Amino acid sequence: MKELKLLGLSLFLVAAFAGCGNNSDVYVAGIDAGDAVLWKNGKVQNLVNKRDYAASSVFVFGNDVWVSGKSVFTQDGIRLAKLWKNGEEQTLPFKTTDRNIFSVYVSGDDVYLAGNEKSVLGTNVARLWKNGEQQKLVSRWETGVEVEYHIAFAHSVYVSGKDVYVAGNRKNSGEDGKIVVVLWKNGVGVDITDGTNDAFVNSICVSGNDVYIVGSEGNVAKIWKNGEAQKLSNAFQSCANSVYVSGNDVYVAGYEQKIGEGPVAVLWKNGEIQKFTDGKFAAEANSVYVLGSDVYIAGYEGTKDGKFYAVLWKNGKAKKLTKAQIQANAYSVFVK
Repeated sequence: MKELKLLGLSLFLVAAFAGCGNNSDVYVAGIDAGDAVLWKNGKVQNLVNKRDYAASSVFVFGNDVWVSGKSVFTQDGIRLAKLWKNGEEQTLPFKTTDRNIFSVYVSGDDVYLAGNEKSVLGTNVARLWKNGEQQKLVSRWETGVEVEYHIAFAHSVYVSGKDVYVAGNRKNSGEDGKIVVVLWKNGVGVDITDGTNDAFVNSICVSGNDVYIVGSEGNVAKIWKNGEAQKLSNAFQSCANSVYVSGNDVYVAGYEQKIGEGPVAVLWKNGEIQKFTDGKFAAEANSVYVLGSDVYIAGYEGTKDGKFYAVLWKNGKAKKLTKAQIQANAYSVFVK
């Protein structure tokens, strides 16, 4: 199931579950029985007729619903990215077919996609596309020379005013080859971790002058605020998958796992943990969105026979959105 999560979605809710008098629309993107899908208020829409695709990110702007996706497994040695607008597949003017899209963000007339692409050298290169045009993601060395990372991934993009933030990873050169968290602001990257331990980033959110990114370092869930790290868990293994800031409150969705148990879907609010499952079967919270006093979380929960449900939690109450499937997961939630 971890392979599916790295794609960095599947299910959603019922109108009645949204609550009486609540006129909000809840969108969840993910995978159901191997199909990339989008749920709007409980009604499912298949986005692609070919199996083994997943929808990785959903963003709603005005009347338009944007969904990014990709193939779950390599096909003939490559991965194929997808982008849908209001259910219609869009043409992607990329240089190569071997690419990933992990995140979509829309600001005004501009559509931003974060992911990676195979370079001519055969390595994965972090990529940001704006309206289909590739943007630079580089490291500025002390000499002033701009250098592109050649083993890197861009996992999440966020636009605040005129500034474009991208959170991702790169691999250190040398024998250790540790994975380092990188934050690019307007195309120029800085390392957030020092390479002592492998570190991974999954999500970014900007509030005012504060930049929050979440992931894990040394198998421990962490949040970095303006580059300063805070550990979220003392469990045997944990990871932070999504961050959302609402007013003075910071919400982080993820999982933690004890030895001998399955991962537990959790939410940290201002560092305080809330557990949604008991560890009997594997579960994970992949995405969090807050609207008013309501907290929505998309993820999955496993079964005793090794299958999975895509799940939406609203204020801690779970709603199973699919039948138990070999491939079912909710990766991203957006409420409007």
